[in-house]
Amino acid sequence: MWARYVDEDLASIYMSLSRVIKIYEEIKRDPEAYKQFFIGVIGGRSVGHSRRVMRVLKHLLGVRVLGAGEALRLIASGVPFEKASEGVSIDFSSGTSFRGLAVVSLHALESVFKGVSRDPGELLKRVEDQVVRDLSALRSDPLYIFKVLGGVAASSTRVVPLRSPHSLVIKALDSIPLGIFRRLFGDPSEVSRASGGLLDLHIAIQLGDEDLSILSHKPGSPGDKVSGVIENLYSIHSMIRKTCRPYIQGDDEKLLHMRIMTPEARRIARDLGIELGVERILIRSAIKTSNPSPDIAVIKGVAIVDKDLCRVGLGGNITAGCREFLEYIGLKIALGIGRIEIVGRTERKTRIRWSAAVESSKLTFNSIADQPCSNY
Repeated sequence: MWARYVDEDLASIYMSLSRVIKIYEEIKRDPEAYKQFFIGVIGGRSVGHSRRVMRVLKHLLGVRVLGAGEALRLIASGVPFEKASEGVSIDFSSGTSFRGLAVVSLHALESVFKGVSRDPGELLKRVEDQVVRDLSALRSDPLYIFKVLGGVAASSTRVVPLRSPHSLVIKALDSIPLGIFRRLFGDPSEVSRASGGLLDLHIAIQLGDEDLSILSHKPGSPGDKVSGVIENLYSIHSMIRKTCRPYIQGDDEKLLHMRIMTPEARRIARDLGIELGVERILIRSAIKTSNPSPDIAVIKGVAIVDKDLCRVGLGGNITAGCREFLEYIGLKIALGIGRIEIVGRTERKTRIRWSAAVESSKLTFNSIADQPCSNY
């Protein structure tokens, strides 16, 4: 199963991103050969979608087409393309977040493949053969770029945690209480062995109760790098979805994940016997709240874990027990709707940033304002 994840899912995103970057490199090498593509015309006539093609070129690839408006006006008035496009120039000097994230993700995936004894060379050979066909298609049909980018969107969707159990495990292992991981995913040693070298784990925070100790990827390990790629894919998918409308449709994958998993977390918590009362304390102590949708809120805060006392300071006089806090946040992490990040530590105390998605209906303080924190 893990081998298939590497050889199919990760290979698919690697090939689709490589395809876009190689197309960019080729059109930059010989822009004159692709003027009809840049301007968005077929057979010397405007295809009626020129602005959308140029929008994709500018915002995703960083290619600015100068003088295109006048060229399109001349083409519409019957001037031959070669004459009308004489004043058009192409500027490749702009960088874009899309291209930057794609390149960073490709480097990370190449390192992952080498770390699990895969050679990306064969994948690149297949990409190069595909790009030859792509370039020919772009010369005759500028709208073909949406097919290329649709391939990136499809392969990205395939890898996000909502649709890939392997990605869900990888993202959970950014930092998760050991006991929660065992209850939902199994013994971490067995999972690591089954991954074929993809998962290399360690205890990031050691607590007296082993189940509460924080398990995570070793920094720089293949799994750690894949986790970063998955985060990049959320942004890449979002950029394509927003820039390529109406040609490429799709959901906001991160928001869809939260909307499905946030109510599901409550049911799973009941099944596992995880205390939910601490949620009200976290809402009170949150230093930032956002509402990505009317029914979902994301709360964020800072906590100091005292290993000796097994208490968590949440700001001011607000505290909670380690077990209540870490099991609640751990469940959210396991489902892909929570996160903890270590930002400082001493021998006794560890400072972490935390976040969790909750139902917006839970953002009410009236019912608990006068209740002492020690009750939870």
